[in-house]
Amino acid sequence: MKSIYLFGIALLCAVSTLAQQKTTVKWGDDFKLRKGSSEISVITTDNSGVYLMELHEAVKEFYVVTARMGRSSTLIKVRPDLTKAYDHDYDKELKNKEFELFKPLGDHLFIFASATNKQRKTLELYAAKLDKNNGNLAGDWKLITSFEMQDKWSAPTYKIAYNADSAKMVIVQRVGTIGETQYMVQQIDDQLNVSGGVTLSNEYGPGTYQLSDVVYTLNHKIVMVGGIYDIVEGKKAKDKNYIFNHYNIRVYNESGQQESEINTSLNGKFQNSTKVLQENNKNLVLAAFYSNIKNSGKVDGLMVQRIDINDGKTISTNDREITASMLTKDENVSADDEDDDDSNEEKKSKKDKSSATDVEAFKMSKNMYFRNIFPTTDGGLIILAETFSSHTNTSTYYSPGVNNSPGTERTTSVTIYESGDIMLCKVAATGEVSWIQTLPKKQREKLVQHYGYAVTSGWGPAMSFFSTSEMPYHSGFGAVRSGHNINIFMNDNPKNATVTQAGQQVRTASAMTKSDCFMISVDEKTGALTRNQIFSNKDIPTAMPKSMVTIGNDVYMVGRSDKNVWKNRIAVGRITLK
Repeated sequence: MKSIYLFGIALLCAVSTLAQQKTTVKWGDDFKLRKGSSEISVITTDNSGVYLMELHEAVKEFYVVTARMGRSSTLIKVRPDLTKAYDHDYDKELKNKEFELFKPLGDHLFIFASATNKQRKTLELYAAKLDKNNGNLAGDWKLITSFEMQDKWSAPTYKIAYNADSAKMVIVQRVGTIGETQYMVQQIDDQLNVSGGVTLSNEYGPGTYQLSDVVYTLNHKIVMVGGIYDIVEGKKAKDKNYIFNHYNIRVYNESGQQESEINTSLNGKFQNSTKVLQENNKNLVLAAFYSNIKNSGKVDGLMVQRIDINDGKTISTNDREITASMLTKDENVSADDEDDDDSNEEKKSKKDKSSATDVEAFKMSKNMYFRNIFPTTDGGLIILAETFSSHTNTSTYYSPGVNNSPGTERTTSVTIYESGDIMLCKVAATGEVSWIQTLPKKQREKLVQHYGYAVTSGWGPAMSFFSTSEMPYHSGFGAVRSGHNINIFMNDNPKNATVTQAGQQVRTASAMTKSDCFMISVDEKTGALTRNQIFSNKDIPTAMPKSMVTIGNDVYMVGRSDKNVWKNRIAVGRITLK
């Protein structure tokens, strides 16, 4: 059995006086999770507590000599005082169904599940409302939509998101054959009524279009953001490389008719990463990192456009060059200063790569992704972005058998996640870029999987809209607005306790069990950063700030420890801003 340990962390001073901040840590009673639990995460919160999702396998069908296992889940509610209110297992409710996800909407919480209709060759998606007081189903399962299956092994591609004000859910699914770029978009209200059902398509061929974002506006416009790729022949005739060319942003009405296409290549600038949102229920705001040279692999600046949602025309364009002084210098760090458990050979390889980097021109990597956008009290926006990349190495080892026994083959996949600097930017209500700050950060997280189970990693500037990976667990950051500040929470190397601006030496954080969790407060008016350590991860399950949620002034995090797969420790924490 696994245990959950509950703790509360109180920040005992006002956010405006963080320099004198003190912290206390309080542990609550532990409780048990069922054997075989594979994952736990925070779903949502309300005034009565915080809701957690636990995943496990359950028997779906019995056969003569075996049984078919499938996904199931348990909903756990924790009160504000960090005592458990209930845990509800859905194995019975999910009979003949596969658990998909929990999804909050307003004051409601829904459970989604799927079932295969072999006769129609479809996968049917169902949903039911939950009673948040006890976790019971508040009604019957309701069919939401169905997905055509090309064959019995194919899995549908879909995602459930929200519209611009999060008042409705939006389900986007890829339809047609694998080579087609067609998508169906529907809306779901808090009574599980489905509307819309429009199919959107474009002229791009197989592999040359990747959907990266969908915005369903309050005036029933659908904004589709996709990355366009060029196909370049490889050394062999069958080899094909896909090189990013540009972003394509199109606006459709609720009937599925295209109304406009937004120009994404202005004044000789080429976008590397982009984010679109609806501002104040009116115009669109497009934020983009750009390069002055196409496919240069570097970021030269940030551009912000305001766009009329009705005709797609640009209202204003403002850009700010990103100079070397804004960025973090990649210092050579000795092996003794690394906080991970890598071998000496691995550390030497990292040092050699660092030395090679110093020779290059000091520029920002193009792998910069938008993470959060917050409205400010003066009508502006604060944008948070992060450098991120991942790569997977797969190796197969064969061991010959002995005494006429067959040999064995072992496949190992190692995925490395690199989470780097945080870029912060203030956009004034008039559209000008008021300030840009960089918070230096170097996080490295490793996932090792055996027996051929590989991890899909995202490359290039347009990560897929349909990606559901929660990795990395402990790297990255979470952010919340509090008064006139934006508070950032992240795990970092304890030696980086005084790092708050570009140019400072930053140590790599890769042994997350030895890391500290920091809160960095950002003044929305000036961009000034204040950094404070709030707790250490050494004696508790390692916190996952990226997946945190909030209730008022309370921030809830989940912590997990994977040192021993049979002795996983799980924790739920509360940080209170006073």
